Formats: sequence, C-alpha cells, structure tokens
Amino acid sequence: MFTCAPALFAAGSSGPATDPFFANVRSLIHFDGSDASTVITDQIANTWTAIGNAQLDTANKLFGASSLLLDGSGDYVTGTPSGGFLIGTGDFTGEIAIYPNSLTTDHEVFSVSNGINNVDLLWEIDGTNGSVRFSLRNLTLGTTNFDFNSPPGAVSTGSWQQIAISVHGSTAYIYVNGIMVASSAVASVRTNVFNVCQLGTLITGAPRYFNGWLDEFRWTTGVDRYAGANYTPAVAPFPNS
Repeated sequence: MFTCAPALFAAGSSGPATDPFFANVRSLIHFDGSDASTVITDQIANTWTAIGNAQLDTANKLFGASSLLLDGSGDYVTGTPSGGFLIGTGDFTGEIAIYPNSLTTDHEVFSVSNGINNVDLLWEIDGTNGSVRFSLRNLTLGTTNFDFNSPPGAVSTGSWQQIAISVHGSTAYIYVNGIMVASSAVASVRTNVFNVCQLGTLITGAPRYFNGWLDEFRWTTGVDRYAGANYTPAVAPFPNS
C-alpha cells in the first residue's frame, strides 16, 4: 500500500501554494523565456551559462513559456550556485522534468563536482534500458556512498516525465512521476559535494550529453521533501517563494 507525501498546492487550485521549504532551495529554474534564448534565469539569482546550442524552446514544454532544448551533441548548462550544493552531510532533494528525444546512449540529467578531489554526484538516464541512475562517489579514493538504478523502462522517449532523487538519513531514493521506484542504503561516512554544476552532461569523465528537453529544475538542501513516500507530481510551476 502506497502513502503519499503532502502536495504543495492550494486546495481547489491548479496553481502551487508557497513552498514551506523555500529557504532551503539552492536553485530553481523554470526555463522560461523567448524562443532560442540562451538566457537561463534562476529564481535564487544564481548564474548559469548555456554551452553549445543549448537554448530555450517554446515548441515543447511542461509548464510556462518554454523549456531547455539540448541536442545531444555538446549542449549543456553550467553554473556555480551561491553557497554550492552542500549535499553530502544532510538530506537533499533534486527534481526536474525530462522529455528524452533519444535513449540510444546514456544521458546525463545533472552532475556536480567539488573540483578538488574528484568527488561527483551524477543523475542520469541509462540509454540501454531507460532506467534512472543516481550515484555519489569519490573517484580519487575509489569509494562509493551509493550507486543504484531504477528498474528498466522507468522513463521513455516522446513524453514529459517528472523525476526526482533524494537522500533521507541513511537511504537514497529515485522517483518517477511521483512514484518511488528504487532505493539504496547510503554509506555512513558521506562525502560532501559542491561548486560546479552541470545540467545535460557529465562533469567527470567522458561527456554524456542529454538529447531532448528539460523543464522545472529545483534543488533543495537540508530537506528530503518526500522521504521515500509516493507524492502527487507538480501540476504547475514550482513556487517562487
């Protein structure tokens, strides 16, 4: 029997209420703007840069005016959010909507590196079977805090899917369209990760460029919004306050 985390929407409304965890939000990007724009606006006032042909696209989006279009060849968005993503020592939640155009290779959704001792967090789609992978590793030390996949077929091409990852205490979770689809134990000694962040490719190692559209990205530190429970997917853009 599934349980659901509370939805953050006002009763009787299709729009979101204010976010009770907004003070913990480190990045919130709606990817809204004019067609072909390369301006990426973060509601937390972080600076992001579009690389390659990465651009906003009004033809396909989950919410709002547009989404981020990535063609799978050298396209991504990079930034260093204020305060960094300090994710190794407490709970956190990452959320994004994806519309894969192709799944012939592995597609990176989001990756973070501390730029010091080769520690990385990655969140990607396995191109061989459509599973979602979530991993936190120290490549220099050869240690892994967690590295696991959802069941095959969790995501597919040709439609919008809302995916999320989180860590709650000693457990990491993967969610697809509000359903918790996989979990894994987290090593007791966790490695912090911060500084450089990229949407649409892998920072460490050979690039794995995402081919398709991204929308509604939100990263929250210090809070696991769902704690392993199923929840109601967003029906409107995430709140800005």
